[in-house]
Amino acid sequence: MEMTPTQSAVWTQVGKALSHQIFDRFERFEDAVDEAVSGIAPDERPVLRGLLEDMLASGEDARSLWEPSGAGIAFQDARGARMAMEMLLQAVKSKG
Repeated sequence: MEMTPTQSAVWTQVGKALSHQIFDRFERFEDAVDEAVSGIAPDERPVLRGLLEDMLASGEDARSLWEPSGAGIAFQDARGARMAMEMLLQAVKSKG
């Protein structure tokens, strides 16, 4: 999926926030996602929201969509990767 430079920068920021080390601090993925979204500037959250909505609507394998983020999360299947995106989208929506 093609991304604008702004979308790519925000997605990479999410990936860095969701690196393997974050799971040393949080037991639940939901808590890690909340922390990652908290690190995104409020004016960049609409960019992330739009990107996630586009990704989820694309029908592409969600595992491949996570790759450019650099998060390094090894999802067992596309369904798990999609659910993680949906959790991230919900966290973005709740934070505004």
